[in-house]
Amino acid sequence: MKIKLIFTVLIFSFSLFANAQLIIQSDFSQDLYYDKELKDWEVVDYHEEFTTFNLSEDMTTFQYTENGVTDDYTIISYDFDEETTVLELVIHDNSNIEYFVMIDAINLFLSMTAHLDGFDYMLLFNITDITNE
Repeated sequence: MKIKLIFTVLIFSFSLFANAQLIIQSDFSQDLYYDKELKDWEVVDYHEEFTTFNLSEDMTTFQYTENGVTDDYTIISYDFDEETTVLELVIHDNSNIEYFVMIDAINLFLSMTAHLDGFDYMLLFNITDITNE
């Protein structure tokens, strides 16, 4: 397990610095919303579906594909913390809705959060694979 984790972190880091396309795969996700009274995230639903995320070589586009449907996003900004191997993105969809994406290569999760209709929502994905092309 440690070898796979080290390998995953190395691929993740290399992809960001070598301008290679980063491909992330997941097979499980949760839909959450932030409960202001409880001050905690509440799980609303979960999905056991294969999902693929693609970050372009030049870090300008982010694609999210699930059930054969691909959503395209524009990367507005990004920051990579080498120490924690966490990549943070601010992205916009075609309707100009802003999402915050966090990709954690050590804990193997990807989260997408947005503030919509007065509520904070999150899609939380486990990461099963990180590769680059």
